[in-house]
Amino acid sequence: MELQKRAIAAFRAAGRRRDCAVALANLAGPSRLLGDQAEASRALEEALPIAHESGDRSLEATVLHNIGVGHVDTGNYALSIEHFKRSRELRRAVGDPSGEIHSLTSEAMAHAELAQGADALRCLQDAVAIVGRVPAHEKLLIPVIEGARGYFHLLGSEAVAAVFEQARALAALPTLLEILEMEAGTFGFRGHFAQGLAAISAGVAMAKEHARDRLAADFLSVRVSLLVLMGETAAADEACREMDSLAARGEPGATWDVLMSRAQIAEHAGDRDRARVRYREALNAAGIERLRVLASLPAARLELDGDPATAIRLLEGPAAREPRGLRTQRPRLLATLAAAQAGTGRLEEAREALAAAEASRDTWASSCDDLFAREMLARAHRAVGDLEGSARLLAALLESARGLGFHGLARRVERDAAAWR
Repeated sequence: MELQKRAIAAFRAAGRRRDCAVALANLAGPSRLLGDQAEASRALEEALPIAHESGDRSLEATVLHNIGVGHVDTGNYALSIEHFKRSRELRRAVGDPSGEIHSLTSEAMAHAELAQGADALRCLQDAVAIVGRVPAHEKLLIPVIEGARGYFHLLGSEAVAAVFEQARALAALPTLLEILEMEAGTFGFRGHFAQGLAAISAGVAMAKEHARDRLAADFLSVRVSLLVLMGETAAADEACREMDSLAARGEPGATWDVLMSRAQIAEHAGDRDRARVRYREALNAAGIERLRVLASLPAARLELDGDPATAIRLLEGPAAREPRGLRTQRPRLLATLAAAQAGTGRLEEAREALAAAEASRDTWASSCDDLFAREMLARAHRAVGDLEGSARLLAALLESARGLGFHGLARRVERDAAAWR
């Protein structure tokens, strides 16, 4: 950072405005990573007029956007919106659709944090519309969809469905398949079964039509998970048989999907011995996806049941690091870790992990993510001796699960909880 500061001084002395602004903006990044938001903001605010004087509108837009990000970090959402808007206008003026979409999705997030649902939705729809004008940027539909999904609780199912529909109309393979998979989870695991299952059916048909068997297996795996949670085990078995045919064709990963799906069906049917065997087989077959398998609640719980020391070894790293792509599973990972630590007598550490799990629950989670997290929280509370807290969490979980139509989940949780006593 000292070298950057000397470079800034040299550029300023030489009248090299653009280079000076770039160096100041680059100085902000490390400061932010080191937790010095004040220094990062100071560097960006100093860079802004210099970038403007340099005449580089793209650079000015980037600085404005980064100032907005800084305001988000400090909770100043109204100020962040102002800067995102100015950045978006400049990016539109210089013909930068990718940057414009980025500013719009960031602005949508800030509006959502202020509970301004209509404004957040408008930003997301405007971002999708840009892709309609510039089809080459269709991959940018994904972060827009992620924004809509993340603020489902604020926007509501109809508004989010409208964003998905708008995006699907513009997307081609493989982006369309990715959108359908996101739609299946977004709606299905929040209790909107018809839309979730319809997206799965469309995805399976499309993936098979274009010989993308791995994606077909992914869609079928989601179908099994959803049907099991709903209590539709016969339909889940049928989906498993369809997955078997993909595994028989030698599709890598389909075997892992089948093992996971069979384990879920066995577990919800009450056959814990068979479920444990299938989960172990899935863990062994997963390879580099081991964390992904473990992050799913049933595998984590069964690993915990049989071997808390192994559960701790596998969970401590990812839970502490908040692994990329697992934000909504962090409460579940931490609660599982807490229960495992309590099971090995590490009560003080277990209480710390439990507190972190409670604090990390957020509104990005789907209904199922949150229900799974609450189940592990209930188990962890019991493990550290808080029987009243555990019972309270379980009662609320069962009420929510039944209200959403996750009757299979409710039956399994009720049965498992009886064994804790």
